[in-house]
Amino acid sequence: AIESKTDTSYGPASSKNGQIESTKGGGISEPTFGTIYRLLDQGGLQYPWILDIAGFYSPKTGNSNSGSTTESGNNLRGGDLIKILLETGKEFQNGSAFNLGISYSYYGKRSSVDSDATGGNTTILSASGQLAINKNSFFNGIFSTASTSTQSISSGSSNATLTAFSYTSIAIGGKYLFTESLMASLIYGISNDASFDYKSGLTT
Repeated sequence: AIESKTDTSYGPASSKNGQIESTKGGGISEPTFGTIYRLLDQGGLQYPWILDIAGFYSPKTGNSNSGSTTESGNNLRGGDLIKILLETGKEFQNGSAFNLGISYSYYGKRSSVDSDATGGNTTILSASGQLAINKNSFFNGIFSTASTSTQSISSGSSNATLTAFSYTSIAIGGKYLFTESLMASLIYGISNDASFDYKSGLTT
């Protein structure tokens, strides 16, 4: 099974100062539903440039479990997500495509088995491939990497501010073409690797 790995570095505000803990999770993420609108399609060319804008929503389906150093957790986020994506690339004559994109994601309150996260945002760079199944249906795979982002974590009466230094993910999904300019998308994440650093608070 594909696993996700999270490394957490503790700073001076924690009793674990200087320690790095690694945890693993398995399974798929929450589903992400999207609508894609084509802004540009150079349809007269052999390999036309395309430009898409898309909006996505991913609902909470369960609590996140980051696991421990001895037990594996899951790949759930533990809360709702809203994302806007701008993507450009080359499309082949059979409908297959290769795209590069940048997106902004906003996270609502997220719940895990041992803590809660209030809000947060991430800017993500992605590369994706689209394989045509038939005229209207497509399979796609996505590799993403995130820039530095911050979030607040609470556990009981303690709070912490974390910075994500690195984040990579792999996702798979499908697209369905309704019109020449409008598509629907369904995506599941299968692997998410991240490194976090406790900057302040959370003295556990």
